[in-house]
Amino acid sequence: MISFCPFMGYPGVVITHSELPDNQWSLLTPEGVFCTGRILSRTEYAAKWQNLPRGGIYYETKNHSNKTNGCVEYYFSMLPCEDVIDLTLKITNLDELIWRQVMADICLMNVRAQNFYDPDYSRTFIATRKGISPVSDFMESPKRPVFFKASKDSASMHFYIGNPFWNITDINITENIVMTQSIDGRWTIGFGWQDICMISCNSDEYHGCHHSNPYLGDIVPNQTAQINGKIYIAQQTPENLLRRFMSEMNTHK
Repeated sequence: MISFCPFMGYPGVVITHSELPDNQWSLLTPEGVFCTGRILSRTEYAAKWQNLPRGGIYYETKNHSNKTNGCVEYYFSMLPCEDVIDLTLKITNLDELIWRQVMADICLMNVRAQNFYDPDYSRTFIATRKGISPVSDFMESPKRPVFFKASKDSASMHFYIGNPFWNITDINITENIVMTQSIDGRWTIGFGWQDICMISCNSDEYHGCHHSNPYLGDIVPNQTAQINGKIYIAQQTPENLLRRFMSEMNTHK
């Protein structure tokens, strides 16, 4: 069974699984919100986590605008099941301008999940036009590859483009999930959304993580955009988990 413990006052959560006691993941929800030409926020807000029925948690909060950023209202919820967490993200535009092509930056750190941490990307998988492939097929560690969704414009991804910390690839992802298989091959963790802008991977021993960044489209003033996602910790192969995700999220091509 999956369970989690939120960081009080901060939009982060530690995730565990009862059958994997030596493994922990940290989810940052979100690290930032971007639109075309603007950084709307970079974790400049406090999160007061509250309880939901059936073991779920959520927070509602907002950051305040300044000369650069917009005023963003957030809702984020997590509902645990046997081998999956259902995620809901809502972003409300409290600004005076339309936000074009909004992307949230959400990080799942695996560096403390010793049976899953993948320093050479050989057990981390994405889906492309050629099928499911390990990230190591496209870029070697310690580089930090970024894969864009082919159908999305890169205008809201300016934080990554030109940032020397990240390495932009010319590989387009076709499905909205990134997955890592355990060392023994019995388990796979997957992190995905109904729609995404990009996936990125980082293997260094301090920040080992995946980013699966949901796409919320254009948001006009006083409008709320919502998107649903999932985190799986399942006894399935990456291939089977991908098929399950596509079915449950209705992302069939």
